[in-house]
Amino acid sequence: MINWIIIIGLLVASIWDIRKLQIPLWVTIPLFISVLISRFHVEYLLGMIPGIVLIAVSIMTRGQIGMADAFLVICIGLAVGAYRVMGILFLALLLAGIWSGILIVFLRAGKKKVIPFAPFLLAAYGGVFFAI
Repeated sequence: MINWIIIIGLLVASIWDIRKLQIPLWVTIPLFISVLISRFHVEYLLGMIPGIVLIAVSIMTRGQIGMADAFLVICIGLAVGAYRVMGILFLALLLAGIWSGILIVFLRAGKKKVIPFAPFLLAAYGGVFFAI
């Protein structure tokens, strides 16, 4: 059940991220609370660490990585635990890197081109969820 809640939350976040390059708090906070309530266990709480690291990176880079993306990673980490969230994050970063390469090579996008990250989190989470 929690996997579907995450997928729906990531889908809504992806739509907002694609359209506005922002994810509103009304998407991330209910997602966080629902996952926290259902997965309050040490293993799942440790899954928040990659998202917390992303929050620190977002602060250090003055928002080059979106804070809402970091909150989505925290929600995913709470849902799947520390081990799986690292795989999902790696896959999402890989997909985003491939997409960025396509944009740079074929569409001549500049290095400063901003892309939404939530769709890649959705694709990675969906890929892992449906592969299991």
